[in-house]
Amino acid sequence: MKGRAYTTVALLLIIFGILVNFVPVGMYYFGTYSHVPYKGAIVNGSTLEYLVMVSNPFYNLTNDRRNNIHYDLGLDVNITYLGNGKYSINYTTYKLAYKMEKGSKVKVDPNLMPKFPFYASGGVYRASTGHKVINASDDLIKHLISPSPPPGCWLNDTFNTMPNKFYGMPRTFMCVGNDTRGMYVAFGDGHFVPVNIHPTNATFLGTIVPEEYINPTLKPVVTIFLGWGNTVPKQDWNGWLKHGFSISFPLNVSLVIIGILMLIVASRRA
Repeated sequence: MKGRAYTTVALLLIIFGILVNFVPVGMYYFGTYSHVPYKGAIVNGSTLEYLVMVSNPFYNLTNDRRNNIHYDLGLDVNITYLGNGKYSINYTTYKLAYKMEKGSKVKVDPNLMPKFPFYASGGVYRASTGHKVINASDDLIKHLISPSPPPGCWLNDTFNTMPNKFYGMPRTFMCVGNDTRGMYVAFGDGHFVPVNIHPTNATFLGTIVPEEYINPTLKPVVTIFLGWGNTVPKQDWNGWLKHGFSISFPLNVSLVIIGILMLIVASRRA
């Protein structure tokens, strides 16, 4: 191989070894971030969509005991800020059917958003839909787009989660209050939004869940995910680069080292 060609290959290896670290952040930036109209703050027109799953028996969804069919509750909750402390809520409730036996599954996958994210081995059935306009003082809003720090939050102890297709890689923090257990992210305007929480009390869902589904004498198992929307939190771009470096290691380092060695050999041949 001639010296010039040797040098060219070496430089290409070094460049590729560097660029491979930017692949994850580039995919997110050009695939999601650049297309989202609102960034870093909840403003008039901001929309966030949540996925909620509540395990039976907290909700009475007419279990079929003869066929051993049980139901969990799935909720797709779309919240849009209208300004002046008002929020528009569009929601759909689903019955998630399964049998109480090995291999029967009920799950929700926020990575499938904005497509349909619920799965149940016994079938998924739409139970109801609705629309409401509510105030910021409503318990549902306090849980999902809180205007103040939720109870029991470690605001000064932030960390990165794995990247999410929608909200990316912001700095997140943990909350340990009974109704706020899980991960939150703070927006620049002072709103606090859950990305993955597990409340121990689901009474705040009473704003949108039909009363006939509620059994207030039993405790629920609730999981809430941030699924989609038109507003993303401020990104930790340094965290993105560290993530890109870690998932491409050792390929990235190997390519750079090989390229440098090839440059050294090429310089000695010159």
